Amino acid sequence: MKTQFISTVIMLVSLLSLGQAGGGFSSSCQINLVWEMVERDIKTNYDQSTHSYNPSYYSNKNYSILLKAQGYTKSSYRYRWIISGIQNGFKYDSGIGTHPHLFMTNGDLANNKASINEFKTRIGPAFPDLTRYEVLLTISENGKQICRKRIMIKPKNHLVVSLGDSNASGEGLPDKNGSYECDYKGNLTKTHVNASWLDEDAHRSLKSSHAKVVKELQKDKHSTITFLSFASSGAGILDGILFPQEGKEIGKGQLDQLQEAIGLRPIDVLLVSIGVNDIEWSEIFAELVANETLGETFGNLKRSILNRNATNYQEIVDERLEELRRRYVILGDVLSGKEITFKLGLLTEYPELLFGNDNGEVTRGCGKFRKYPGTGERINFRESSFIYESAQKLNQVVLEGANIIRGKTGQKFFYQGGIADIYLSHSYCSTNPYYVFFNESCRNQGDRDGVLHPNEKGTRATAEILLKRIGNLSDGGTRINGSGIGVGVIN
Repeated sequence: MKTQFISTVIMLVSLLSLGQAGGGFSSSCQINLVWEMVERDIKTNYDQSTHSYNPSYYSNKNYSILLKAQGYTKSSYRYRWIISGIQNGFKYDSGIGTHPHLFMTNGDLANNKASINEFKTRIGPAFPDLTRYEVLLTISENGKQICRKRIMIKPKNHLVVSLGDSNASGEGLPDKNGSYECDYKGNLTKTHVNASWLDEDAHRSLKSSHAKVVKELQKDKHSTITFLSFASSGAGILDGILFPQEGKEIGKGQLDQLQEAIGLRPIDVLLVSIGVNDIEWSEIFAELVANETLGETFGNLKRSILNRNATNYQEIVDERLEELRRRYVILGDVLSGKEITFKLGLLTEYPELLFGNDNGEVTRGCGKFRKYPGTGERINFRESSFIYESAQKLNQVVLEGANIIRGKTGQKFFYQGGIADIYLSHSYCSTNPYYVFFNESCRNQGDRDGVLHPNEKGTRATAEILLKRIGNLSDGGTRINGSGIGVGVIN
């Protein structure tokens, strides 16, 4: 026996909500009506040449819904779909007819035999607005109506936005790995296959923790997620969020890109990772690797305005953290002046322990961060401890930043903790690391930029933390937990 599928109802809708499907088998009419929304592909709706999303992707129109009639059917059956808007007077009537697509796998329609099937039809109207709709299916045979089934549907679309730095963009995790060769220092020597990114200039991929959150939310079949990520590797509050990022092709800050895209549309979930580049941490880390021991001088560090009075590394970090506090105030002021609204905003914690053992204890560097051929130790125990303690200080300022932004905007914007804890036993030197290795970065994306960023396991674990906080959007919104100081750890 073969299973036969006769096509399904794909309808374009201009909606933004969600509901429950009715239906179920009955003794008089053994047909079950179910429905689901069809996700739109972000990759085909993003233009790398302009670094922008297709307006139809984030508009409130052109959503697709799949209606399925499942049950006993025969080739002599004729189907009529009637769709009615409860509040807006919308009406669609397919008329009586057969279905354009028929797949035979279980039964023989030519011999008019009945079997369990799934029949589908494509309907083409664009629904006028987001509201409840009644779907009525009637089935007739030889001019006589033999079945009527009715369900109510209310589709939804949720807007999730990602802003920030490499922690948000997916640095170290191209959508499709390339194939490269590098020397022992990580310098590219040969390219076999180029890596693929959603946005190559930003090193933005759909393997980031924020993208993984969206992928999980998309499992709810009665809603779709519009995911807009403007995150860019290397971005800071001033250099990237508020103003165009230096060295990047797009000439706009991430907030301007966002507002240009969505206008006044409210955001359901705003995910942000920002702060580490404002203290120029990668520059300090590179200096630690370059020097054999933690020195008391700048080494090759430039005397920027952020560290003009510092005399050692710790003073450099402390002074830059104080500047970061001021930048969060600026970000809060700008956000409060823009018409950007959101139901829930989360400023995410950074991992803290880079070099440690499976017990979450600090160790010296390992692998490429232990030594190069013919050189001394790269990251010793003292330096590793300094990195860990500095990351803890950074997260404290990030927490303060979330509180500042919440106070400035009057919106639900919180610090999302719990992330550093899950990395404690999964450091770069552990037996089950959550970080991209030195050789992996070069081999997969042709540079060293991905080193020490979360790998697939890390972004998945981070996404799970965020999902616990967000909750089920289809159940009426986000789950707002956490204390008054914005610590959003979910126990």
